[in-house]
Amino acid sequence: MRNKRGADIGSDHHLMIANFRFKILAARKKVETRRKKYNVQKLQMPSVREEFKLGLKNRFSLLSTQNEDTDIEESWKAIKTVYIETSEKILGFRENQQKGWISEQTWKEIERRKLAKENVNRRKTRQQKISIQTQYSEINKRVKISIRKDKRNWINKQAKLAVQKKRKRKETCRSFIILRESCLKENLG
Repeated sequence: MRNKRGADIGSDHHLMIANFRFKILAARKKVETRRKKYNVQKLQMPSVREEFKLGLKNRFSLLSTQNEDTDIEESWKAIKTVYIETSEKILGFRENQQKGWISEQTWKEIERRKLAKENVNRRKTRQQKISIQTQYSEINKRVKISIRKDKRNWINKQAKLAVQKKRKRKETCRSFIILRESCLKENLG
């Protein structure tokens, strides 16, 4: 890097000369690689558990009769595919559990926030990122406010329900359990 102080450019800055070396890299596309989790909670039901065992037994019996002098890697791949296919067929995938106290409107806002964040991450220039980042931060504020409001409403409903149960049936134990659950959920987030 060199400083050229003699150039008259009508400014208090000095001209700089620099040599750059660039490495050109290919832009990689982000592929969705998130692993899906199987619904293993279904294995607690006896009928599903037996069906899963039976499916595995059938697939492994077919696997054992095919070839016994195969490579270890091939055997491992075969075993892995048996487990994966049986789990997909019988157990299925686990769905994301949504909090019961969050309203549909808030879930829609959360989706908008996700899209806005993806928009910010897709932008190349700093100027574009700044303008879209302000939109994202406003949406994020709305989501947080909406979630707080939904949670407050849910806790109030739980408290009213506990008081009504206590008045109707004099069930102090049940009302205590409801209040304790709502307080724990409030503290845990």
